[in-house]
Amino acid sequence: VWSESRLILGARGTAGESDLWEIELEALNGYLLGETSGVGVLEDSSLLQSVRHDRSDWLQVIPRKARIAGQRGWGSFSVGVDTFGWGAGLLAHDGRTESAFGDPRRGNAVGRFLIGAPVSFLSGGSLFAAADLVVRDENAEFLLGDRAVQAVGGLRIQRPRWEAGLLGLVRYQQDRLVDGQQASDPTVSVATPVDLYTRVRLTPEGLPVQAQWITELVRVVGRSERVSNGDTAGEAGRICSVGALSTLEVEVPDWGVTADLEWLYASGDNDPYDDLSRSFSVHSDHQVGLVLFEHVLPLMTARAAERASDPDLIGVPSPSTRFTVSQGGVMGAQVVNPRLAWRVGESITLRLGYLNAQSTGDFIDVYETAKNGGYSTTPGGESPSIRHLGQEVDLGMDVSVLGDRLGAWAIRAEGGVLFPGEALNGVVDESVYSARLRAGVNW
Repeated sequence: VWSESRLILGARGTAGESDLWEIELEALNGYLLGETSGVGVLEDSSLLQSVRHDRSDWLQVIPRKARIAGQRGWGSFSVGVDTFGWGAGLLAHDGRTESAFGDPRRGNAVGRFLIGAPVSFLSGGSLFAAADLVVRDENAEFLLGDRAVQAVGGLRIQRPRWEAGLLGLVRYQQDRLVDGQQASDPTVSVATPVDLYTRVRLTPEGLPVQAQWITELVRVVGRSERVSNGDTAGEAGRICSVGALSTLEVEVPDWGVTADLEWLYASGDNDPYDDLSRSFSVHSDHQVGLVLFEHVLPLMTARAAERASDPDLIGVPSPSTRFTVSQGGVMGAQVVNPRLAWRVGESITLRLGYLNAQSTGDFIDVYETAKNGGYSTTPGGESPSIRHLGQEVDLGMDVSVLGDRLGAWAIRAEGGVLFPGEALNGVVDESVYSARLRAGVNW
């Protein structure tokens, strides 16, 4: 049992007739009280993004916004630090958009210069381009020593019945140094993600049943020195991974009922020891369920990476080992996740969810695989012929209380049970339970 907190403070105002300024800081975000865990801890650092061995996360202050934005006759601009979200949040998440279960904890923040302009020949269309210095995202944290810059461009079309967007990035990153790594030899990656997003309203407005279909497709190609082994011959390895989402949402407003069916895919990697990295990781703030991806897989992969990084076992650990750790998002797996929500009155919402997860590549343990001479081996020490990760049932209740001077209070109680699949044999053989209680206030 432990507690966490997250505080976001912000202010905004106008500058002149058409400009906006915003400031937003994130603090007190992380482990607060209760049981600690040393899983995935190497020296004084953690392989997990959300640490529970100390309060180092809790003491960090992250700038989420510090920008000026405005409109001009030719289009729009934004200069300064800003959050970055796109589509359904597979690649980039703003850190505020809620999932059906769980909490957003991080979000992307970038120092950005952005310009946008409407497309005269395309109704509802706009183009944008930006140059970013990454403050924090799934792959880099500036305050911890990572350095990442990226050029961003995209097209967005918004129509009454549908919207679509195409996003492209070219990214250069130097990872922070790890123990035993020379300052003259940083790990460098160059990647080009492309993200296509659509949202289509399937029914006209005014009908008693409303339906929409959301899709997102991400492909990442590039080269990275994180992929370093005998096959790369001292050169950077290749990246080629795919993520996809398809969600059908049906709502009956008069009944207060919403039903979602989400299919989520993240490509896996059958051979982590060749020169091609195929594994895709969905952003950890796009959460699915409460147990398997939020707790079980992060702890399992962090423990494996911790053991595989033991200097007594391997001499000088590979800097890339930490990137095999699941950070709470779907990684190398596909998930079917139907959900049902029922709004009872004005202030209470009941939620029910189910998920079934399969690994999209061999489900392997980096420590057991290394111990087995590089032959793919599961966490239980078996051949990875079975890919079923498990099934999960989640329940939740949200209670909202609107106040005047005291702000808007919200209480969320939720819990889940994981029935582990055969791929977890030998490590997780019994059901795993998780329960959470969250209290929040918004002024």
